[in-house]
Amino acid sequence: MAKSSRILDLIYALRETDRSEGFFRPIVEARNLTWHFEISEFDKLGLLVNHIEIKARNPSPLPLEKQCELLKNKITYLEEFKLIEYDRANAALLLRSRVPQRLGNTVSYYEIVLKGGNQLSFGRYEFDQAIGRRRVLPANLARQTFGRLLIDFESLFSHRHAPG
Repeated sequence: MAKSSRILDLIYALRETDRSEGFFRPIVEARNLTWHFEISEFDKLGLLVNHIEIKARNPSPLPLEKQCELLKNKITYLEEFKLIEYDRANAALLLRSRVPQRLGNTVSYYEIVLKGGNQLSFGRYEFDQAIGRRRVLPANLARQTFGRLLIDFESLFSHRHAPG
């Protein structure tokens, strides 16, 4: 909890002069983790997050399949996730929103990629079926939800895990 508070404090301390090419891109070093963020906007209520990437110096004590199950069970407050692809050769898992949001020709969904037991990336996307392309769609996260997400992501790489 203290680490997520520290990350929130660092993000909320950003100033307009910290913006580059329209985004805030803070990098936060924690004991075992390096966090990379791409944030469009933030205010006292929440953030528009384009991307979160986490790299652990030491791999998680949990196997990839257990990391996947842990995420699916913990992040239900944001969306229910399902496993879309498991690339065993490259030790990578792809999770997406179980029920994507549809509006006209577009489908919006959250996506989490777990890789090698020591990497996670998170983003929200919109796929336009008419043109066959996807684009980043900022995740509109309340400050409290963002903090909770940080805690849940961090727990994947922690040596202390709750049973589950």
